[in-house]
Amino acid sequence: MRLRRYSRSGKRYPRIRRHAVYGSYGGRRRPPGLLVAFYVLAAIIIIAAVASYTRTGHFAFWEPGALSGVVSDPAREDAWVPEALGKDFRILDPYDVPGEYYKAQLHAHTTRSDGKMGVADVIRVYEDRGFRFLALTDHDKVFDPAAPDVSDVTGLNGANAKILIIPGEEHTIPYILWPLGHHMLRLFVTSGTRERTAQAIVDSTQKDGGLAIPCHPSWTGNLGTGEWTGEELASLSGYRLMEIYNFHSNTGENIQRWHAVLRSRGPGSPVWGIAVDDSHEEGHIGIGWVMIKAKAFSLSAAKEALQGGHFYATTGPTVEFGVERRRIFAQAADGKVDIRFIDFENKPVAVFRSVREASYEPVGTEGFVRVEVTDTHGRTAWSQPFWLLRGDSSPLEGDGR
Repeated sequence: MRLRRYSRSGKRYPRIRRHAVYGSYGGRRRPPGLLVAFYVLAAIIIIAAVASYTRTGHFAFWEPGALSGVVSDPAREDAWVPEALGKDFRILDPYDVPGEYYKAQLHAHTTRSDGKMGVADVIRVYEDRGFRFLALTDHDKVFDPAAPDVSDVTGLNGANAKILIIPGEEHTIPYILWPLGHHMLRLFVTSGTRERTAQAIVDSTQKDGGLAIPCHPSWTGNLGTGEWTGEELASLSGYRLMEIYNFHSNTGENIQRWHAVLRSRGPGSPVWGIAVDDSHEEGHIGIGWVMIKAKAFSLSAAKEALQGGHFYATTGPTVEFGVERRRIFAQAADGKVDIRFIDFENKPVAVFRSVREASYEPVGTEGFVRVEVTDTHGRTAWSQPFWLLRGDSSPLEGDGR
């Protein structure tokens, strides 16, 4: 029934306004689509929390292993335990290989997902800043430089290229619904994967000739589902790299998780630490990268160096790492730095302040030694672990994980 504007006496009725949610004149109407989506998401979150409570006894969106497809067990019987080696040991030097160093970025975004710069602009800026390798890792969308699906990029990775583009993506491991869940880089792949658990994704990436890399381990985004626990990372098998520096997460916590993995895996199946930009805009470019020691300027040589740990991670310092006369050394290229030698327990065994270089001779009880070099601006470079092995042992005497 329509309401008349005027009464029989000629007086105007008061204006009746439409209700912001329920429709006109107090009558109910279906809420807008955005509100419906909010109600659905809230219901999913409540259901997930209640389901988790029934499994774990506390309210959380997941339990360790739920996203990984593995069962967490921090007290693994097959975890590697260092021996007291006395003087009968050798130092496994990841930098004792031929080649030269190349600056590489392994995590960058463009407008193909949530980045603010187009593909051509991202490549140009990285090239201008001296990078020789660049992985474009948009969310759930593989970038293949051999067949780019953007019109402004042609001739990538040609014979005269100054920067080589690594194909890859940042893959979401869905939990309940996309985009909730962990993130994992998939590098050196040219197609996506339909797998839904971390272990299956690692396996399929390896099968396709690629490298799988857990991203920003301590990142608590995606309603908390983005965080990798140390137990999940230690139980996951088949991967060789993980992010230890990503400004979206806490570096100290990332390194603690890295140590949990190293302690679990041992020298037979190590995981190497990388630093990345995870860039989404120009201001993010050049804050974390790796220096790869490769025998040639090629994608195959870069992949081989990454798999073998022939690189170091850095947010600024340029450093030479190595072993000389049974001493592990670090030598900074520019200015004075602080140098810390850190053992298997993630504890400093030697610290040097305001020096250009320093060395440390292991005593045989450290398990491994890694080195951190921090400059006066607070920027840090991280070596890979130098494992201590018996003189007659092989680093491949692990479980092959």
